[in-house]
Amino acid sequence: MWERDPFLVVRTHLTSLQQHNIAQELSSENVADVYEMAVDYHALELTRKCMQFVLRHYDECLVAVRPKEFNKFVDKMVPDLKNWLETELEQCSEGGQDGAAVPPPAQPNQQHAL
Repeated sequence: MWERDPFLVVRTHLTSLQQHNIAQELSSENVADVYEMAVDYHALELTRKCMQFVLRHYDECLVAVRPKEFNKFVDKMVPDLKNWLETELEQCSEGGQDGAAVPPPAQPNQQHAL
């Protein structure tokens, strides 16, 4: 978990296995804290898992975290989410699939205030 670089700066990182194990324990109550930790540790896989969790369990997360705090969390997550989605869409179009792997947008059933 600790890595030294040639300049003797100690850096921390999470291995892929550690990120996977932490992602298995995500919940509506802890996803905001785990996301912040993942960003701090530059844990890209775990960051993506947190974003996926929030997207899949948005209503549960909104209830579990006070709305004002949840809005701050979502505001922090939006730039990463945007970059991730852009990368995914580029990979779909570059893969010769012409966006075929991208599902059509879901019909909104509820409006959520951010």
